[in-house]
Amino acid sequence: MVKDNISNAKLYYGLSERFEKALKALQQLTAENYPKDRVYVDGDDVFFWVSPVDTNPPDDEMYEAHIKYADIQYVISGEEYMGWELKQNLECREACKPGEDIEWYRGNGTMLRFGEGDFAIFFPDDAHMPCRNNGKDPCKSIKAVAKVRI
Repeated sequence: MVKDNISNAKLYYGLSERFEKALKALQQLTAENYPKDRVYVDGDDVFFWVSPVDTNPPDDEMYEAHIKYADIQYVISGEEYMGWELKQNLECREACKPGEDIEWYRGNGTMLRFGEGDFAIFFPDDAHMPCRNNGKDPCKSIKAVAKVRI
C-alpha cells in the first residue's frame, strides 16, 4: 500500500506504464470539473470514475480486495477515512466469484485519514475499506477510483 499526495505522483510513475497513465489522468481532475462517466485511459487496463461520497462509520466486515487490479483511490476534495490491512491478516468472508474482481474480508485494520489531494494505491494483497469517517463525525468527499490491471 502507498499513501501520498497527488503532488508527489511522479514518484510512482516507475511502478509501471499503466500506473503512470493512471496517475497522470488523475492529476488533471478538479472538484469543479470531472467526468460523470467511466473514463477508459487504456482500455480495460487503466480506467477510472469519479463520484461524490457520503462516508459511513468503519465496519470491520467491509474490507475488500481485488485480484486482477490495483486500486488508486484519490480524494479530489473533502475528507475521507479508509481502512487498510494485508488480507492475509484478515478472515475471508466471501471469495472472489467467477467473472468478478472483488473479495470480502473481516477483521481489524488501520484507519487512515485522507484529505484533499491525498491518494492511496491498494495492491492485490491490500484489503481496504474506503468511504469511511472517523466513527463520530460524518464527512464527504469527491473521489476518483482508478483501476490498474496488474
